[in-house]
Amino acid sequence: MHSSLYWNYWAAVVYILAMFGYLTIDTINYLFTSFDDGLCRFIYVVLAILFVIDAILYTISWYMHSVKSPENKDEPIGYRVEFVACIFQHLGSYLYLIGALLSFRTAEIMGTALLLHFIGIMAFLIESGFTFAAWRISFRGKPSTNPKRGCVSQVENKEIKKIKIYFSH
Repeated sequence: MHSSLYWNYWAAVVYILAMFGYLTIDTINYLFTSFDDGLCRFIYVVLAILFVIDAILYTISWYMHSVKSPENKDEPIGYRVEFVACIFQHLGSYLYLIGALLSFRTAEIMGTALLLHFIGIMAFLIESGFTFAAWRISFRGKPSTNPKRGCVSQVENKEIKKIKIYFSH
């Protein structure tokens, strides 16, 4: 089974692809008003599916890091906060996907699709807050011995060795 770093890497790759996809299709729609609406909606569905895959990969990464091999068993609150963030990330991703699928029925239920997108945006905002809280929890620990450096992550030596071995091959 792969480590949390492996799943996190692929989640980041899928996220970047989907993000650039949205940027590209939105730019094309803005510059070329005659762009085919059916193709555009299809691309939005594909990009929403990429964000669902991204959410699944981040959840696998969370599971591998927090449940399978937790670094700090004495403070499970950080892992719980990350789990709640994963739930909101899934909620936002699935709402975007459903909204993209509903956009094919433009005249009939476009208001519902826009409402789902708005609720998805709110879910992503809440997810961001929980992710920030998880970062604050994981970075709080022991301060650095160098006062100019500020907060540093508490990464165990075994994780640093894994990373060095992973990149040395």
